[in-house]
Amino acid sequence: MACNGCNKRWTSSGGSKPPTHKSKGFFGADGELSHTEEVVVNTGKTACACNFPKNGEGFYCNRHKCWKTEDLFQLCQKREDYYNMWEEGRGPLQDLYVNSMKEGTKKQIEEEELEQEMLERDYFMGDPDIPKKSRGLGDTVSKFTKATGIKAVVDTAFDAMDKDCGCRERQSKLNKLFPYGKKRKTKGFFE
Repeated sequence: MACNGCNKRWTSSGGSKPPTHKSKGFFGADGELSHTEEVVVNTGKTACACNFPKNGEGFYCNRHKCWKTEDLFQLCQKREDYYNMWEEGRGPLQDLYVNSMKEGTKKQIEEEELEQEMLERDYFMGDPDIPKKSRGLGDTVSKFTKATGIKAVVDTAFDAMDKDCGCRERQSKLNKLFPYGKKRKTKGFFE
């Protein structure tokens, strides 16, 4: 079997190894070896101004927005082609990190919007203690205190004292004493 672009031949059944090329070896778009591009081994110093930490654990490169190990740091320092890929936003680990951050942020924003929409749909002014439809006088009083700002002042004052204001208990008690809606018939003693 001939290598693409050179006259060296090898067979897998004969036990010989495929030819190696020290100065060439990028894969083309079709997955085949392409011998048209030279591999840049060392061009000296690039414009990278990062300093690798002495602990050897790697670091986050603010310029290229990705984590770099010592090997990636050396590539950035000495290989112009890798440095240019990072500058263009398509270097090793760069797309993975940037895309995962974008996806994570997008999911978080969508979840927060959905949660806020549910609060606004089911509760009065987004307060989970006050339902949209009043069940009794307690809910009406709670809506009034929320709309006028009294609830915010009371909550702030009682939070500063680390005490419970009793708003929920009062709301529940008033709802039981003065409910809205139809009165339910109960079986009594004389029925």
